[in-house]
Amino acid sequence: MYNILQSFIYIFALCGILALPTANTAIANDLTANEILSRMKKVYANAQTYQDKGLVKIVIRFPERVHTVKKPFATAFNRPSRFRFEFKNIEPFVKTSTFIAYQNGQDIRAHWDLDEGVSQIKTIGDALATAAGISGGSARTVPTLLLQEESRFRNAILLYSPRRTADEVIDGIDCYQIEDPNDYRDLTLWIDKKEFLLRKIYQYQDLQNSKNEATTTYNPILNGVVTEKMLEFDPFR
Repeated sequence: MYNILQSFIYIFALCGILALPTANTAIANDLTANEILSRMKKVYANAQTYQDKGLVKIVIRFPERVHTVKKPFATAFNRPSRFRFEFKNIEPFVKTSTFIAYQNGQDIRAHWDLDEGVSQIKTIGDALATAAGISGGSARTVPTLLLQEESRFRNAILLYSPRRTADEVIDGIDCYQIEDPNDYRDLTLWIDKKEFLLRKIYQYQDLQNSKNEATTTYNPILNGVVTEKMLEFDPFR
């Protein structure tokens, strides 16, 4: 009986030890929204390599119809000066178009099916700024975090009063959730708790004639292998 009791006490104590949060976990759980955003900014600023594939999905709900636009994108980056960003615009009854911003040292190029003039762009910051709106924001957000000196934007995401809300799991990844509602739109960010990488953005606008939703999802890899093929300009691949 004594041995059985000892076993129960040992198991109970072990469970208690395993359940105790580590110091790092406790600190992370106490982070404010601005502290989380600051950490995220530093992670991207210090990234040696980065790659992602993602999607911006825009749904515009009019009283009589729903219009959906999809904008898949991909980023490849190798510090200090190898960079490639591409997005496609896919929507009903419109020809699919492709935009690319590319840098290899001093060799900077841009391509857009709909405007040959972008090929004259001289800086990577100008190339990405050209696509910031038409890409649904994907040409601005992560590229600005990675290329903070070259970007034409002071902020990757324009936030007013960010606040932390309940954490949430996104595609199996435990994430911080940060909301930033204001008079003209509601914005929510999901940031990976382990690596402080951006995983998802959701924006909602209730306009006079439509209700607009934009959801951006990311599948990022930090400091992994970024191949030459991923960094090739090649607008026809």
